Amino acid sequence: MFQQISYFSTLSFAIPALVLMGGSWCLTGFVMGAAPKRGLTASSVILTGSCFAFLFGLTVLVFTGNFDQISGKLLCFVLASCFLAGVCNCFQLEFMSAAMQLGPNGIIWAIVQSAMIFPFTMGILFFGAEFNVFRGIGIFMLLAALGMFGFLKDNSQSSGKWQLLTLFSFLSTGGIHVFSTLPSFFPEAQEVSSVARAASSAAGMMAASVICNVIRKGKPFWTEFFQQLRMPILWKFVLVMQLFSLFGLYFLMYPGLDVMAQHGIAGMGYP
Repeated sequence: MFQQISYFSTLSFAIPALVLMGGSWCLTGFVMGAAPKRGLTASSVILTGSCFAFLFGLTVLVFTGNFDQISGKLLCFVLASCFLAGVCNCFQLEFMSAAMQLGPNGIIWAIVQSAMIFPFTMGILFFGAEFNVFRGIGIFMLLAALGMFGFLKDNSQSSGKWQLLTLFSFLSTGGIHVFSTLPSFFPEAQEVSSVARAASSAAGMMAASVICNVIRKGKPFWTEFFQQLRMPILWKFVLVMQLFSLFGLYFLMYPGLDVMAQHGIAGMGYP
């Protein structure tokens, strides 16, 4: 949308944009931890939010989408990658919310967020990103900061098998980062709009949420879900999350990742 303005193709835009987007995820962490304490299930928040994001994105695409210049094969690749990122996002939130009900939130948050090492590693192994001393120091400092944040919190209260749930959330987070970043490594794939990518990601999240909950809970899930739809707090959580999330995805994250890729550092986008 803003590619014709030179500033939006520079690292001076991309780095602050991605920092702001990363900061907004603290809100997601808060909601996933707070929702069960307000009588909501993480499943209801995830499904309602993803439905809202998908329908909103689809509406925007109907009025603005133009894929005439993009090959069908390329479009399918980008949308499939973003769809898988959405599937992983659903798993990540489910596992993280469950872990936070049982274990030390600070440590869990630090472990889950350290999965941002995945796209950095992918860039080095598969896309020729250079690993030098400065990037190595940067990654070490990042992980050290996350570790200190986690272990300096009051983590005395813990019970249950939160470690396994945290591991699953960590791996799912790595999947989000890899599949979200992957299209940005291909210059031609960057032609697919942020709105289309975000809508596809929301579709993956929505599909995964429905399938997981139907398998896990069966028919009672729908009864529980429709009951919670009538709770005002659910819509407050969803609207606050989506206002920040959709703005960030459309104008900050995907454009920022594309610019980072153009400068050969796409793998550093999430960190």
